[in-house]
Amino acid sequence: MHQFTFNTGGNAYSKIFNEPELVEFLSEELGVVPEILNAAMNDLHAKGNATIANLALSENEAAANGLQEVGSDY
Repeated sequence: MHQFTFNTGGNAYSKIFNEPELVEFLSEELGVVPEILNAAMNDLHAKGNATIANLALSENEAAANGLQEVGSDY
């Protein structure tokens, strides 16, 4: 299981995915290109976490995709 967390403007949204769901979400819903997706998944497997920069996701899209608003530390 993997936790996806998206931070924007002081708000954070999160959801737990199994790996196939995470790959589908990143590629289909967020449009992450295969090269970046592969690099992120390699980082996730090697380091236990990965960061993908420059993603765009509105609050409405976050809610529509089942992400829950969570507290942030900043």
